[in-house]
Amino acid sequence: MSHGLNWRRSGKITPKAKPSENMRVKEAADVMYHLQARPDLIAIAGVWVRHNEEYNVLFVDACKVYCSRRVMYTEEVCKRLPYAFVWSLYHPLLDTSITRNTTNDKTTFSITLSDGARYDNLELGFTGSVPGRRTTIFFKPDDACTVIKEQYIDSDRRFFEGSILKIIHASGDFPGFVRLKWSEYVKNGGQRLAVSKRSTTRFKTRLVIQDKGTPLDSVKTVRELLMILYDVLEVTRILHRTWHIIHRDISPGNILVTDRGAHIHGTYAS
Repeated sequence: MSHGLNWRRSGKITPKAKPSENMRVKEAADVMYHLQARPDLIAIAGVWVRHNEEYNVLFVDACKVYCSRRVMYTEEVCKRLPYAFVWSLYHPLLDTSITRNTTNDKTTFSITLSDGARYDNLELGFTGSVPGRRTTIFFKPDDACTVIKEQYIDSDRRFFEGSILKIIHASGDFPGFVRLKWSEYVKNGGQRLAVSKRSTTRFKTRLVIQDKGTPLDSVKTVRELLMILYDVLEVTRILHRTWHIIHRDISPGNILVTDRGAHIHGTYAS
């Protein structure tokens, strides 16, 4: 991924051969991995050239993977598609609230929130699959608390994670759940940033979380694991009793352990 952070586009040249489904999947996967490494991009294009005779152009975002038909070099449209591909190199589809910084030894990101707050020197902690929610976790190595979580969520989704966390902590810090500092729908040009495919639309959301943790599989003993699982059950029981909220996504990846001995739910793994 460290190399993918600085790629412009993904492309592949293959020898003359009849294209197979596996070849198409492999090229699409390369473009998807590239998008995973570039959270500042909304979508990205790739090209697949075969023996200097024909090619396909691919387009990937959080909703879809498009692949053009096979275009022969003798076709008139052959000229227009490469021009559009090269144009996209200089005019990428960017989330303008994220800035990629490549002046240091390693790539970092800066994020500006809608209220003007800015977070610099952020590194990638996790990137989710594409297409999909594209869950992305940013963290600051020198900040013990701040984590930024981004997702492209389905417009039909009933609940927004930020709103639920606000309810949970409405009467003060609720033990066992990450604390929320800020939540928002990300905007570009004053409009909510969204990608769509037919009847499906995904909006980009952002949370600023004030807790970090280590994965459940970092636990060293069976005794400690059982204590953590008991705490998880107790926290979810009290959550339902207090706010009538049922946590339906309790999985190893959603249980984190803090070095202070408190156990929190979340999706950030260090």
